[in-house]
Amino acid sequence: MAKTSGKTLTIFLVIFFVLLISVTSISVFFFLQEADQREFVEYNLEQLRVKYDNAENRLKEVEKEKMVLDQKLKEAEAEIDRLEKDADYQEGLAEKFKKDKQEVESSLLTIKKQQETVKAELEVQIKQAQEQVAELKVQLDAALERNKELEQKWQDLQAGKGGMSIKGPSSDPAAPSGEQVSAGAGISGIDLDPIVINAVGAKGSIINVDRETDFVIVRLGVEDGLKEGDVLSVYRGETYLGDLKTTRVEQDMAAADFVPPLTSQNIFETDTVVIKQQ
Repeated sequence: MAKTSGKTLTIFLVIFFVLLISVTSISVFFFLQEADQREFVEYNLEQLRVKYDNAENRLKEVEKEKMVLDQKLKEAEAEIDRLEKDADYQEGLAEKFKKDKQEVESSLLTIKKQQETVKAELEVQIKQAQEQVAELKVQLDAALERNKELEQKWQDLQAGKGGMSIKGPSSDPAAPSGEQVSAGAGISGIDLDPIVINAVGAKGSIINVDRETDFVIVRLGVEDGLKEGDVLSVYRGETYLGDLKTTRVEQDMAAADFVPPLTSQNIFETDTVVIKQQ
């Protein structure tokens, strides 16, 4: 019997480590996806910053050109004033400078209009960049939140696996002897009509059926009023299949064992569960 128990423990440990490696692989996969998404968001933010810096540099260049033209205008006005005060200068020369002034003013007006157009375009681009930054920030926050949820679920799964115990054939002191088992087996061989009990309470679904270790995960938890030790009735449509008994209850899901004669071969993930009235 010691050899049998050792083999059973070895098989259970192999299954446990296979499940642990699978869960770890899934967590690493999602973590890498989140890392890729975060790199993509950071890259877009960097591109927006570059565009914003280029726009600011362009605006500074336009302002410098404006300052140069303002200075030229002041110089032209001073020259015109000087020429107007000098009566000896020829009238044609004064007219020429007046035309120069008009051309400079026209150029300045054109540049001012261009500056206003560029400024308006820059304001639109800056606003769009700010909106994109805000949207990317929301996406980044959502990605970080999702990453936290995945890490929390991973921790919960680790805690759940760590708290599971193995019940072997001789681990329960109240287990029946070989004669009692044989008698029970004879009784279970009798075909009886299933007893249908109307289950009441919250209704959920079966998430996963582990046929190797004979337990299920259901979509019912503390938030639905479920407690450890509660009995769940399993239905396929309107047909009653049997009962489950909860062994571990989380906020929105729970693990449950089969209550004989129900086994893992009799249910599927499409079946529903209902908290049974105690």
